[in-house]
Amino acid sequence: MKKILSALIFAIAFVMPASSHGAQPADRQQAVAGPPEYRLSLEAKASRDEVAKGETFSYTLSVIEEGEADVPFRLSPPDFSGFNVTGEYSSQSTRIINNRERTVTEQEYRLSSDLAGEHLIPPARAVVADPKTGKEVEFKSNPVKVTVTEHGPGILKSLKNDIRDIRGPMSFLERIKIFFYIMTALVALGFFLIIGLIVYMARRGKKKRPAAPVAPAAPVIGPKEEALKAIEAAEVLKADSKVYYSVISEAIRKYLRAAHSIPATEATTAEIMQAVKSSTIPASAYDKLREILEEADLVKFAKYAPTEEEKTKYMEKARELVRQV
Repeated sequence: MKKILSALIFAIAFVMPASSHGAQPADRQQAVAGPPEYRLSLEAKASRDEVAKGETFSYTLSVIEEGEADVPFRLSPPDFSGFNVTGEYSSQSTRIINNRERTVTEQEYRLSSDLAGEHLIPPARAVVADPKTGKEVEFKSNPVKVTVTEHGPGILKSLKNDIRDIRGPMSFLERIKIFFYIMTALVALGFFLIIGLIVYMARRGKKKRPAAPVAPAAPVIGPKEEALKAIEAAEVLKADSKVYYSVISEAIRKYLRAAHSIPATEATTAEIMQAVKSSTIPASAYDKLREILEEADLVKFAKYAPTEEEKTKYMEKARELVRQV
């Protein structure tokens, strides 16, 4: 009986490590989406980790791409339960680091909350599909914790910082030092006053020299000329479609802000077109402006590759729009 029991214990001890060594945790997943040199990551942050009820703060989601994917990613923002979304803005920048393209797409949300307490904004998700296998890989950002208070953050801290210990009376030596500093400053001031008076009296008797002719001021460039100049400068950037379309569309956005007071540099295409309806821009230019902005969005965000003819027509449409409005 003892021999049988010993054999069973030895068998169990031999099987368990082998099985545990071969198994992998369920939450470890490895997948490749797109070219091997393509990398994607998500970062989330809040402008403040403690706000008052009804106070607005910013939640920024950054999608960082290294290399180029065959298929663009699909982004799902987090669930903002407990918060009110008062605004949404997007921007994108591209840099070349060590011969690799690094693109950062930022989605900024303006949030506020009327519910006091700690709130956890869950991770955002981005999905990339492998065009060869159809397999999808999901990337997640970090969660963000925000505390909402009744009366605003930092009140007790500021009150504590305002409390200072009462300083004792100055010693005799400290008073002598202060008196010495004051006397030194008065003597220096008197010396410079005397020098200044001597110089003034010496120049008083001299005749006034004729004033030098004032050079004419450089002509001021208006918003229309500045926009056309920026569009023309993009001609040398045709080789990089994303940069080419970004420069021209940015010139259009700056022109709308300068000439028609439309905050186009920090707004999405839909927000710009909504603001144009109540502006001084004629209705005949509405469709042309929408085509220019949407075509730039396709190239910048959807990775659309335009032909050389399309690039030339795009610049010409931008010139016509600026001249028209």
